[in-house]
Amino acid sequence: MMELFKKFTAFISGEGNTAFQYGYLTGAAVSVLVLLLLFVLICLLRSKPKCKGVVLETAGGKLYITASAIADLVKSVEKDFPTLQIVKTVLVEKKHILTMELRVNFPPVADGGSLPVVAGALQQKILDDLKNTFGIEGIKEINIEVQRGKKA
Repeated sequence: MMELFKKFTAFISGEGNTAFQYGYLTGAAVSVLVLLLLFVLICLLRSKPKCKGVVLETAGGKLYITASAIADLVKSVEKDFPTLQIVKTVLVEKKHILTMELRVNFPPVADGGSLPVVAGALQQKILDDLKNTFGIEGIKEINIEVQRGKKA
C-alpha cells in the first residue's frame, strides 16, 4: 500500500513524468473542475426562486407584506382543519407568477374526510383569508405536499 502511495505522489509531483503524463494530469484536473462546475450549476438551476414578500399598491404608496406574515396567517388557518398539520409555507415567484407551497401532515382519522376534499377546502380558506386580511389576490395557486400520512 505504501509503495502504491509513493508511486501516486511521485506521479502527481511530476518526478520523471513525460509530456503524455502531464497532459493526462491536466485532462484529469480539467475534468474534475468541469464536473464540479456542472454540479454547482445544476444546484442553482433546480432551486426554487423563493419570494420574500408581496408588494401591494395603496393610495399613499406601497405596502410590503413579508412571507413570514403570510406564513403566520396560513398557520392560523390550521385550527379550522384539525386533521391537518401545516409544517411549512413557502412563497415562490416564477415568471412573475406567485404561488404558495404548503407542506402538511395528514394523519387520516375515521371522520376526517378525504384528503382531496380537505385540501380543496384548505386552499379556498387560505385564499379567502389572504384576500380579506391582507388584500392579497395575486397568489394564483396553492400547491400542497403531504409529508406524512401515518395513522394517529
